[in-house]
Amino acid sequence: SCRSPEKVGICRQNNPNPNQERHGHTGPCHDKARWGANCQANTVSAQLKVLRLLAMAPNEEVRRSAWKDFRSHRSKNASWILPDLAAKGARDLESLRLATDPSAEHTAILDQIKQIGFYTDCLGDAHWSEPHEIIEEKLATSLVDIAELFAKSTTVTVKEVELWIEHMKPTYGGSLDRMKTALLNWYAAMRECGLWEDGEIPVETFVYGAQTSTSDFD
Repeated sequence: SCRSPEKVGICRQNNPNPNQERHGHTGPCHDKARWGANCQANTVSAQLKVLRLLAMAPNEEVRRSAWKDFRSHRSKNASWILPDLAAKGARDLESLRLATDPSAEHTAILDQIKQIGFYTDCLGDAHWSEPHEIIEEKLATSLVDIAELFAKSTTVTVKEVELWIEHMKPTYGGSLDRMKTALLNWYAAMRECGLWEDGEIPVETFVYGAQTSTSDFD
């Protein structure tokens, strides 16, 4: 079943790790295989979001829709603007919302970059488009750097997904506040199981924003 927690673990394990190959080579961004692996890392990382939705889907209609997104290249392009949003000051769930929108304009842009970066095509008045001539090293380097942010070596465990289903599935289709509360409860359960540690920004601040006091979570 595509809803099983094991699927998420398999997806994470299949995520290519570009750090193992990129460094120590001359002109890494123009190595087709390595650049391709890094672009794929963006896609595989985004699949996890879809798999989480599949895990908590309440009915067949939602599962079919999520599976369609899983198979769509464009729908998995949303998160590649995360570094840009962060550079502009985004630090919480609300300010990063655009990075979860599969229909946003930037998802189509990355799809086009992948097309011209991987395939030879004949355009306009018999003009042949070749990837090594179209994709400049600056752009390729940028994409590789972004992919490395997503290409983590950690595995999403079955327990993590079971906790996700336990806390998030009952909130599907509910209010945003209810889902945020459930999300915090999920992170708390993750901490108890040794599956999560807060980073520089506490989870509560990330979910509710820096202007919300801790007393609002009680």
